[in-house]
Amino acid sequence: MEMKTNSKRMIAPGARVEVRGEEWIVKKVNPIQGGHSYKVTGVSELVRNHEAIFLDTLDEITEIKPEDTNFVFDDSEKYRESRLYIEALLRKTPPIDNQLYTGYRGAFDLSEFQLKPASMALENLRPRVLIADAVGLGKTIEVGVLLSELIKRGRGDRILVVTMKSMLSQFQQELWARFTIPLVRLDSVGIQKVRSKIPSNKNPFNFYSKAIISVDTLKNDSQYRTFLEQSHWDAIVIDECHNVANANTQRNRLASLLARTCDSLILTSATPHNGKAQSFAQLINMIEPTAIADEENYTHEEIEGLFTRRFKKDIEHEVGDQFSDRQLHVESMKTTVEEERLLKYVHSLRFNTLDGKRSKQLSISGLSGIRGTKDTLFKNTLFKAFLSSPAACLHTVQQRINKLQKRMEEDPQTEEVLGEDLNKLQHTEDLVLKVTDETFSKLDKFKSLLKQLNWDGKKNSPRIILFSERIQTLEFLSQKIRKEFNVDENVVRVFHAGLSDVEQQEVVDNFGKENAPVRLLLATDVASEGVNLHYYCNHLVHFDIPWSLITLEQRNGRIDRYGQQETPHIYYLLTKSDDEEIKGDFRILDKLIEKEDEAHKNLGDSATIMNLFDPEKEEEYIEKELAEDKSPNEILPTLNGLDMDKMLSEMDQMLNNAETPKSEEYKKSTPYQWMDDYTFMKQSLQVILDEGINQRDQIEFHEDNDSIVWFAPDDIKNVLTHLPNEAIPKNKEFHLTTNRDSIQKSISEARKHQGKWPDKQLLWEQHPLFTYLIERVIMKYDKNEAPIIQLPKLEGNQVIYFMQGVMFNKRAQPVISQWFGVEVNEVSQENNKVYTFNELEEKLDTSSELYNPGEFEYDISLLHDEKINAINTAKEFLNDLRDQRKNSLMQDITDDLRKLKKWREKKMNIIENEEKERSARGAIPKRISAKLEHEKKTVEELYKSRREWINNTMATDERPFLRIAAVLVGK
Repeated sequence: MEMKTNSKRMIAPGARVEVRGEEWIVKKVNPIQGGHSYKVTGVSELVRNHEAIFLDTLDEITEIKPEDTNFVFDDSEKYRESRLYIEALLRKTPPIDNQLYTGYRGAFDLSEFQLKPASMALENLRPRVLIADAVGLGKTIEVGVLLSELIKRGRGDRILVVTMKSMLSQFQQELWARFTIPLVRLDSVGIQKVRSKIPSNKNPFNFYSKAIISVDTLKNDSQYRTFLEQSHWDAIVIDECHNVANANTQRNRLASLLARTCDSLILTSATPHNGKAQSFAQLINMIEPTAIADEENYTHEEIEGLFTRRFKKDIEHEVGDQFSDRQLHVESMKTTVEEERLLKYVHSLRFNTLDGKRSKQLSISGLSGIRGTKDTLFKNTLFKAFLSSPAACLHTVQQRINKLQKRMEEDPQTEEVLGEDLNKLQHTEDLVLKVTDETFSKLDKFKSLLKQLNWDGKKNSPRIILFSERIQTLEFLSQKIRKEFNVDENVVRVFHAGLSDVEQQEVVDNFGKENAPVRLLLATDVASEGVNLHYYCNHLVHFDIPWSLITLEQRNGRIDRYGQQETPHIYYLLTKSDDEEIKGDFRILDKLIEKEDEAHKNLGDSATIMNLFDPEKEEEYIEKELAEDKSPNEILPTLNGLDMDKMLSEMDQMLNNAETPKSEEYKKSTPYQWMDDYTFMKQSLQVILDEGINQRDQIEFHEDNDSIVWFAPDDIKNVLTHLPNEAIPKNKEFHLTTNRDSIQKSISEARKHQGKWPDKQLLWEQHPLFTYLIERVIMKYDKNEAPIIQLPKLEGNQVIYFMQGVMFNKRAQPVISQWFGVEVNEVSQENNKVYTFNELEEKLDTSSELYNPGEFEYDISLLHDEKINAINTAKEFLNDLRDQRKNSLMQDITDDLRKLKKWREKKMNIIENEEKERSARGAIPKRISAKLEHEKKTVEELYKSRREWINNTMATDERPFLRIAAVLVGK
């Protein structure tokens, strides 16, 4: 069927339209038979941020034009309503450059290094960045700065944060307290609440525009993955992204899906690679799929501007006072007779086989010949288990006994050889059972250490975190310490991966609250990643030593981190033996402690010492080398006298590009506004009071510290629905202040009480209640109305049309956004004068109060006569800006397209070379051939879509959006 010519006139993207009585902005236009379909986003209050599609063949779609503006006189005192209306419009203006406007004004102690990720991301066509700073440098603050900038630009209405389940509450609270970004927590409890509110087939991610969820919830819940595929986000944050970097894993596929469903992507990780180029490339490809052609071989220039990676040594010249020098304490204890007897026996052990994978297939003779690495590795497993605790060792031995007995029952032929191993294990079990509480030297040392630190479990006891690799050890310690000091399980808490998401959050939250009874946290290494444990804790105990420098660094980073106010004290509990043979087994522990401390002081990254970049690989390597009788000095290299920068891995040297750390100043700017935040909110609330709403006694203004107390009325119920429950104060009594120091004190005060969030909230434009007031003020005038203001600074015949002009790219994003004034000349339009915003500010002295005489004798019809004159001048002004932008971007467009073409050529060459190599070896299998053809097709599709995306992003639509906000006239 032949498509008819469109009979309806197209309205350009970026235009404002009225449909079904509401105001919308056109985002995208597609031709249909007889007309057009319009994808729009709501602007007016009832439909704000709601997306819809209208067909002009079915709905009346009316463009809101500046030519239709009606002028009305403002009779309010001092032109208060007009000034608030203009101020509200100014504050809704999205910045279009890469300067920082709002994020740096959050409630935190600003250090310039925290602004680099946001500044870097905003320079890109798509604000996407990997924040790969080392452990403890405050990546959450950097995320909040960037998200705030995106929100200011209208590119952060829909935000999804994906993190580990232990960090949900911490991340949510930090972004609210410091940046008033309201994330709804979708943990197991939160999900149930959502499901009770909306139908089961409805997408919860459409119900909440800003949410935080754990990666495991998304990974394990297929329904939620389906909901994700149907959702689009302005910005997605994936915290601890190294957990999703491994190709072809479930988490990696999930992250790749998320990367495709958002405009802006923020990844964070202190360990962004495993020493191999490919692992880092996996993350960069999520940020920008056309950055790296060869994942095995790329340069710093190919990935520049997409990531930031800094170590403590890189920033300490700037924020040295935010770190406290740590003190190490190696607490040694001599083995008891019973421990010595067990350790000697374990040291002498040799097993026939403990390889469970071959039990049914191997003959007796085959089994008897299997010796060497595997039995030595299990001997090390027993050794490590005992160094944790007799309870952990007993669990390991009994598990292995049960496994061997089961194998012998299944295959009686193995009984002779396996029986010998079983006897050894049973004897080991007997020796472990002889190590009682009284003869377990490390338990006695730990009790002594607690007493030495004046720890008795009561309120004044110092808060301590203890790490162990074994859950059995933690449970054993919990039982013994509670009994010894006569305290309950609220004082001594156990934290491990087996706890639910809600339980993990509750433990972490309470450990960071001063009045919570918990005084000792016994944790596995699941607590060593990401969570903040330093607020009321500066004592950390390693009950056992992990055979991984990375794990040691992560553990220590829980209390030795940016913002620690006290000296971090780190205790290593080491068992010592006088037996020369056994003594050698312990030397690896001394060496691990020594190397982690050297790396901390000189490198800032322990992972680079062994260049394995994975805790499990480090442990496996050490076990293997010890099994081959390598000494600790051979296993862990000596750093003394070496150039520490050269000690960094090849990957980190390439990422750092050998730059010398330096202080940088990032461009900060003031957004369009004539009032400060406090003045605007105060006057806006006073307007609401004047409307006769019965809440005069429910608002308090405190001029002395720029604070407002507001008992929020019922008509903001919809606003509160999208806030975290913890952010809504009792009786909805909101305490808002612009005083950042007061906010930070409130944050610190909240840490003293369980389940409490800060009482005071940041009074600034990003707070949802502030945003609500902006909408209320704008609604004081009809969409086709503009106020008339008489100004003493103007002559009687002067008329200035105060206007906003916005031009959009082909993706309906603003690329030119200007506020300016057009002074009309009655004689000739060519003599009209355009004032920039700053020029107008200076000319009119907008900071001074205005007197409203309450009468208006000006002929409004004359204003309407000159309106078209002013609009034409405004269009010429914007077209000039458009031409200037086009000329300034020509080189950028050429460079981007050249880089894209180079990527395509390199990518295709790699595929074609593989084809040639395989062809030279014979016929290429169909499966491989199909795979290579698919890769070629993917490259071409990506190249085409990226080229189109660049052109649509850079190209400016010819039709501007114009709004006359006010007419300024002389008296």
